[in-house]
Parts: sequence; structure tokens; C-alpha cells
Amino acid sequence: MVKEQLNEETGRRLLGDLYKNVVYYNHDTGKWNRQTYIGNYRIYKQDLDTIYSKRLKWQLDNTPDFFKAYELVANVTVIVKDTYFPNIAKWTKVKDIKFSPSGTSVLGNLIVRRNDSGKLEMWSPFWIGVMDYSFTVDAVEDGAFKFAYFCCDLPVFRRTMITGRSR
Repeated sequence: MVKEQLNEETGRRLLGDLYKNVVYYNHDTGKWNRQTYIGNYRIYKQDLDTIYSKRLKWQLDNTPDFFKAYELVANVTVIVKDTYFPNIAKWTKVKDIKFSPSGTSVLGNLIVRRNDSGKLEMWSPFWIGVMDYSFTVDAVEDGAFKFAYFCCDLPVFRRTMITGRSR
């Protein structure tokens, strides 16, 4: 079986128009897809983001409801307007969310690989609420970290993430 890899082609297939406007940590390559976001806002804490992203993978690799069928390939965040923000640890009501360069809310999702086929897929067609910030720059600097951190250290968030994929 050939394991499908996350690259520009598969990223565009999975994320559509969102692909060019997301931040993700690729667990296969051990790299982030970007160091800046929304113009020149720097994602300052990527070393800490990486530590928590690796912890997230470790936790999912040790969660039977997950690892029996899937492998985590990437944890993904996107910034949107607050009208899309469902609240922390709640799923969006719509599948077609829109990136906003002036947004202040962060949503998260996972790209996973099916163990039986090696194919990549989005964990859910919906997105989970991570955080609503006061300023876009705060969402840029902190969003990817908060998503991985919440998945790791907030049991209710992780449980919602794992069990609510189809809502």
C-alpha cells in the first residue's frame, strides 16, 4: 500500500480554496507550511507549537478510537470572521467556512491518513472552534498553538474532536 502524502496537490484537494490560507504542521515532514501568516504577521512561537503538535500526535497514536483506523498527518488552523466561530470545543454549523484576513477567530481540523487505504482525508467536514481573539495578530501568533494545546490538555476538547467528526 502506498501512503498518500500531504503536498500542494493533496492539500488543494482536501481543503479547496482554504489551502492557501491555512497554517498546518505536517507530521510526515516535521515542518510547518509557513512562518508568517496574513501578510507579514510572524508566527512567533512555532517551537512551542511544534512541541504541542508532536504531543497531539503522540496522544492520538495512543487513543484507540483514533489509531485503530487513522494516523495524524497534519493539525490545521484557519482564521475566520467571528460569525463562523461556534465557541471553544464546538463544531461549526456549516462546512463551507471562509478565510478572513481581518478575522479574529481560529478554527481547527485534522488531516488524517486511513490505515486501511493510505489515503488522506479531512477528519471532519466541519471545523472546531479554538479561540476568538480581540485582534488578528493575536490569532496569528497563538492560534496553531492553542489548537494543539487544547487537543492535548483539555479533555473535553479532545473528546469532542475525536468523537464528533461527523457531528
